[in-house]
Amino acid sequence: MTQPTEDETEDALAKASADRKDQGDIAADDAGATAIAHRVQEAMEDDDEVHCTD
Repeated sequence: MTQPTEDETEDALAKASADRKDQGDIAADDAGATAIAHRVQEAMEDDDEVHCTD
C-alpha cells in the first residue's frame, strides 16, 4: 500500500466525523467485535471441533 498524498490525507480528515459520541460508538463496536473474535479463537483452540447450537 502506498502512502496517501497530503491532499488525500486532508480530504480524509475533512470528511471524518468529529462528533465524540460517534467516535465512542465506533470504538465500542470495535472493542466488542474484537472481544467476540478472541472468544471464538479461544474456543477453536480449546476444542478440535466447535459445535454451534441454536
